[in-house]
Amino acid sequence: DLINTLGQLSPDESQSPDYVHMIARLRYLDDNHEAAGLLWRQLLTQEGAEDQKFKSLIGIANVLYSEERFADIAPILEKLALMTSGVSKDEALSLSVLKGNYYNSIGEQDKALANFNMVISEA
Repeated sequence: DLINTLGQLSPDESQSPDYVHMIARLRYLDDNHEAAGLLWRQLLTQEGAEDQKFKSLIGIANVLYSEERFADIAPILEKLALMTSGVSKDEALSLSVLKGNYYNSIGEQDKALANFNMVISEA
């Protein structure tokens, strides 16, 4: 209940992009994928949230993965590949984990293994 109370986003309040991203992550971890996806999509269009776009796209792709909507993930991975310069190490690792899970789910074990091995070596 505390998480729900902290995570109330009033439509007339402007929340910082970091706060909205944190609430989206909490919603995702709480298996409220629909709410998480909506918040991450909101961040993609929010002014001043440019630094959240990479994380938001990863969040959206993770929602799609959790919903087993694998066909919808490939275009997002293409967008993310174009955005990798200048991202933090943890964001790059998050992308590699996502790619590993995605490739494993679509039966491309070699690509999945390559991504997971890269994560292990970088970690």
